[in-house]
Amino acid sequence: MARESYKAVSNSVEFIIPCTSFDEHLRAAVESALADTDENIASDVCVVFDGPEQTIPEWLGGVRKRVCFTGRRSGAGAAINLGVRSSSADLIARLDSDDLSLPGRLEAQVRALRDRPDVLVVGTRARLVNEEGVLVGDWWTRDASSLRTELLRKNPFVHSSMMYRRQDILTLGGYDESCIRMQDYDLVLRFAALGELLILPDFYVHYRVHPGQTSLAPSNFWKLMRHISRRRTILAQILGESIVRQRARNLAYTGSQLLRYLGLRRPRYMAGLQQDQR
Repeated sequence: MARESYKAVSNSVEFIIPCTSFDEHLRAAVESALADTDENIASDVCVVFDGPEQTIPEWLGGVRKRVCFTGRRSGAGAAINLGVRSSSADLIARLDSDDLSLPGRLEAQVRALRDRPDVLVVGTRARLVNEEGVLVGDWWTRDASSLRTELLRKNPFVHSSMMYRRQDILTLGGYDESCIRMQDYDLVLRFAALGELLILPDFYVHYRVHPGQTSLAPSNFWKLMRHISRRRTILAQILGESIVRQRARNLAYTGSQLLRYLGLRRPRYMAGLQQDQR
């Protein structure tokens, strides 16, 4: 990525929140983003509805909020890309429609991007909450000092915690819209091939889970796994890692994802749920 993109950031941030329904979880997500205010940061929210236009609820009207429609079901990557392209903010903050952003996040991430012009993506740690918003655990612990190496094994980023410069993601080409799943992993792998990444040690996101949470295997599962494995191998080459070792990691990762989609293995972030919530 061109060095001229590494410049002092301005203090305008827009939360991009893709959704497929205007439900109460989305309302809570929007309200959490708007509640994080700072007199030195101008922030607003863009909700991108992944589908045809429909009636916008009253609670999504007013200042600091806008709504876009993809026109047809296109996937989260396409929805986020639409929000990013139509934004006028300098920085993009991600938030999923069923997660919550916590006070202090904006100030901490804007400061990090200002102080570290070499960093392309800033994430934070996350706490897990259930359907009722009750805390049930933490996202797994990670070694924030070696994120690019960690990406060769798994994705340590909580997508809802990520913030990046709008110009940087546009230069990168945005999210890969062919990735129906793991579009966030693909994105950070591509960013990692170009610069540094950072995860702040504080908790600034509530990630919503429930005991029966599972994911169905996408119809293009094997194509997706080959795609992610290729991205991981490219990063391994850039970092000077053994390609043979990386191929072994890729096989292990593909196997673990297959077990997850078959319901034989819980997602790693679910492993820390408190016993009484299982």
